[in-house]
Amino acid sequence: MPPGQEPGVVDAPSNSPLTPAEHEVITLLAEGMHPKEIASHRGTSIATVRTQLKHAKRKTQARTLNELVALVYRARARDRTASRSHLALS
Repeated sequence: MPPGQEPGVVDAPSNSPLTPAEHEVITLLAEGMHPKEIASHRGTSIATVRTQLKHAKRKTQARTLNELVALVYRARARDRTASRSHLALS
């Protein structure tokens, strides 16, 4: 984990249309936190968390929160795989 990064927060794929805050909210949701808990953890309002999730769904064209989480984690896995492949070729 990079220095200064909170546990549970995974770096966003480099080509992601999502903001770092949207990625953090999705990560916490995937770890089982309720939006109200996420808001408390991040020091924001629940309305902010819901808005970030709504924007993330719109940007990814996900229909559900489960689909959103799956899309983001697949993109992260692809990014890590591509990064490893690039390092192996260097």
